[in-house]
Amino acid sequence: MQIRQVIRTPLPTIPSEYWLASPLILGFVGWIAALGTYKIAGYRWEVAAVWAASIAVFGWGIWRLEPRNQVRARIPSRDVLVVLLLLSIFGPLYLVDLYSLPFPVHNDEVELMRLELQLSRPGVDLFGISQYLSMPVFLFSSFGWVGRAIGGIELSTMRSVHAGLGLLTIAVSYVLFRLSAPQRMVAFGAAVMVGVNHSLWMLSRMALWDNSALLFELIALAFLIQGLRTRSPLIAFIGGVAAGIGFYVYLPARVTVVLWVLMLACLGLFFRRKIEVRSLLMLAAASVAGCVLVALPLFITNTRPRDTYSTAYRLMISPEGLEHQGLHASVTSNDEQLSTFDGYLLILRRRSYYPTVARRSKAIVPPARWSFQSTTCVSVSRYSGSAFA
Repeated sequence: MQIRQVIRTPLPTIPSEYWLASPLILGFVGWIAALGTYKIAGYRWEVAAVWAASIAVFGWGIWRLEPRNQVRARIPSRDVLVVLLLLSIFGPLYLVDLYSLPFPVHNDEVELMRLELQLSRPGVDLFGISQYLSMPVFLFSSFGWVGRAIGGIELSTMRSVHAGLGLLTIAVSYVLFRLSAPQRMVAFGAAVMVGVNHSLWMLSRMALWDNSALLFELIALAFLIQGLRTRSPLIAFIGGVAAGIGFYVYLPARVTVVLWVLMLACLGLFFRRKIEVRSLLMLAAASVAGCVLVALPLFITNTRPRDTYSTAYRLMISPEGLEHQGLHASVTSNDEQLSTFDGYLLILRRRSYYPTVARRSKAIVPPARWSFQSTTCVSVSRYSGSAFA
């Protein structure tokens, strides 16, 4: 009887919460294994594949833990039409005659194309640091892959790649402003102000890298704000992943996750009666986890000794940095060195191209920059004050 009773006793069951969390554990273990292999044995494409797959599995685990009645975002068809309208307006301005305008070729354009040829070949450590101003290798490799895919790494092609990033920046800026502003026309006007900013326009027509930082900042903030609006840890995690990718592009994008955490802290401090602190902590944990999972291999690379000439030039106000900046002057006028942009305007003036724009260039810079910053601040402030009312 005792034996029969033992046989009939049901086996203990594992709670469903543990099964739901199993992808989180599996993804984290795979991520640790990939990083350990990279730390000990170096880079291989299999390591990068396991690392990326582990992050995807971790995100799947977060999705499984979300409630089934979680609010999902819907993209209105009118917003899609507005994005297409913005691209059709600014497409000619950013893409026409890239080979000839701007006329001078910046020193960085030549150097970046050389690195893109070199670092877009198979076997390159995508988590590595290049010898060019300690920039991540992934930045040059990704540009090189796109350039090879659309016609080869040469001046007009790489300028087209960067101009495409500029157009994507305008489109994503509309999405961000649409999430922050209650009216569609406000977001459209803000995106137009971004597109007509002469700094973004001119840099987008050069084979540089600057737009990569702004683009991923906007993508990350768009996902993070949408995650905050819908209280979705998965969308916040995707925003954290985008912020982590920002560590592999141009350096200013690295501040995105810091600004996001500070914004959540301010919301928890000033709007604690309108939003649960627990919800903010969950969103912050999801976004920071996504950023850390993506960005940590780069920090492992930074711990390794490397021989690079860029150490003395990291602080551009140092004597070595000032001397290095002198190498970027492309034009001289009356024994005075000019920056590349001012030199370009001088060439335009000498060739009688757009003399009015050349004369007014210095007066245009501050209003355009202030307009973009003020529009961003007003939009985010209006969102912060009304989202939790």
